[in-house]
Amino acid sequence: MTDSPVDATLPSKKKRRRARAALGVLGAIVLSAVTIGVRLRVAVGPELATPPLVSATPLPAALFFRDVSVFTGTEPTARPHCDVLVRSGRVASVAPTGGAPPAGAEIVDGAGRTLLPGFIDAHTHVSGSGAPPWAASRLSDAHNLESYVYGGVTATFVLGGLAGELASLEKDMASGKLVGPRLWYTHLPITAPGGHPLVVGKELVPWPISAILGGMIPQPADAAAAEAAVAATEKQSVHFVKAIVDKLPPSAGEMREDVLRAIVEAAHRRNKKVFVHIGTADDALAAVRAGADVLAHGVYRGALSPEQAQEIARRKVPLIFTLAGWVRTAQIARGAYAPTPLDEATVPREILDALAGDAGKRFAQGGGPLGEFAAGLLENERFWMSNVRALRDAGVPLLVGTDSPLPGIFPGSAYHEEMRLLVQGGVPPGEVLLGATSRAADVLGLDIGRVEPGRPADVVLVRGDPVADIRAAAAIEMVIVRGRVVKRAR
Repeated sequence: MTDSPVDATLPSKKKRRRARAALGVLGAIVLSAVTIGVRLRVAVGPELATPPLVSATPLPAALFFRDVSVFTGTEPTARPHCDVLVRSGRVASVAPTGGAPPAGAEIVDGAGRTLLPGFIDAHTHVSGSGAPPWAASRLSDAHNLESYVYGGVTATFVLGGLAGELASLEKDMASGKLVGPRLWYTHLPITAPGGHPLVVGKELVPWPISAILGGMIPQPADAAAAEAAVAATEKQSVHFVKAIVDKLPPSAGEMREDVLRAIVEAAHRRNKKVFVHIGTADDALAAVRAGADVLAHGVYRGALSPEQAQEIARRKVPLIFTLAGWVRTAQIARGAYAPTPLDEATVPREILDALAGDAGKRFAQGGGPLGEFAAGLLENERFWMSNVRALRDAGVPLLVGTDSPLPGIFPGSAYHEEMRLLVQGGVPPGEVLLGATSRAADVLGLDIGRVEPGRPADVVLVRGDPVADIRAAAAIEMVIVRGRVVKRAR
C-alpha cells in the first residue's frame, strides 16, 4: 500500500520541527552569549552572592530637614541654616531655618550636615563588572546598582550596553524590585571599522562571543553607513548616541572626521545628543568641530595645550574626564592598587585581592592589546593633571563620570575618587559639585540636579561641608531617589 499524501508529509514535518527546535536552542545560546559580552563582563566566573548594601523605605508624606546647609546646584556655594521640606517625592520649599514644620512631618536634624542634589555619574556602563578578567567571580547588576546609591549617585548616563536590558533594569528599579539610580542610556557605541572596543574585546571576551559582538557593534565607513547606524540606534529608544574616535589601543582603527560629522548630523536630526569618546587633543578637536555635545573622556594620551582647551571652551562642550579610571588602571598596571574605604565597604574581598600586587600587574606585562593599552597609560600619566588644569583655566564645563564598572573602577566609590582627583587637579570643590549635579542634568534637559521647589527630591545628606572639603561628599547619611529613603546597611 502506498502512503497517502498526508502520511507522506509526516517525516518532513518532524524534521522541520526538530530543525526549528535546534535553531531555537542555538538562538538562545547566541543571545545569552551576546548579552554577556555586550555587558562588558570581563570576568567570566559566576556572579557573587553579596549581602545588600542599602535598605530602602517609602518616603514619609512630609520630610523636614531642619537647619541644614544646602548646596542647591545653582551656584558653587552652600547656603547655611536652611529648612527644606519634601512632600510627595518633591522639594516643597527651601527657606531660612526657624519655620515650623508641618504637622506630622518627620524631622531630620541638619546641624553640621549638607543637603545636595543626588550625584549624577555621567559615564557608566552599569552592567559591567569591576572584577578583572582573571578573577574567579564577577559582580551582579543588582550589586552595581546598590553600589551607586551607596555612594550617593542617584542617576547615571550609560554610555554603552543593551538598551533593552537597561530599560528592564530601569523598570525594576521604578517598581521597587531593585534599588538603584535613574538610568539614561544609549545602546551599542558607534565606532570605526576595527575600532574600540573591538580590538580589546577580542582579548577580554572569548570566541565566539567576541566575533558576535564584532558583528553587532556599528562600524560605519562612510556617511551613508553612519546614517544607518544612527537610525538603528534610535530604534532602541535611546536617550542619546555614543561615538568613538579614540585609537584604543593605538593599533585600533580610528573614525574619520567626515564619518563622525555624519553621525552627529544624523543624531541631531533625530533630537539626540552625541557623546564622543576621545583620547588625544586631536580627537577632542575633531569631535567638537564635528558638533559633538559631550566629550566622554578627557585627553589622556598626550598633552592638551591652553589654545586647544580654549577652543573646546569656546564651543561650550562639556567634558567628562574619567580621571579616576585612568589613575586606577595605571596603579593596577604598576602593582600599586590600594582600595579606598568606599571600595572596601562595597566590594567583596576576593575582587579587591585580584587587583592587588602582582595579580594586577600581570595584565600590563602580558603583551597584546591590554599590554599596549597599559603601557600607553603609564607613558602618558604625567600629562593628566596638567590637562585638567588647562581645561579648568579655559573654562571648559567639567562633568563627573567614572566609566564604571571596569576592573578596579567600582560603582559609587570611583565617583568619589573622581571628585577628589579633580579637586587635586585644581578644580574648586564647588565647581566639581556643580559638574556632579546641575551641569550634568542640563546636558539632557533633566529636571533633577537641583534642590529647588517643585523638583524631584533626589537628594543626598552628608556630614560636613563638601564645598570646603570634597571628601565630605562621601560621608553619606541618607539618599532619596525614586520616592524612597535609602540608607547604608553598613
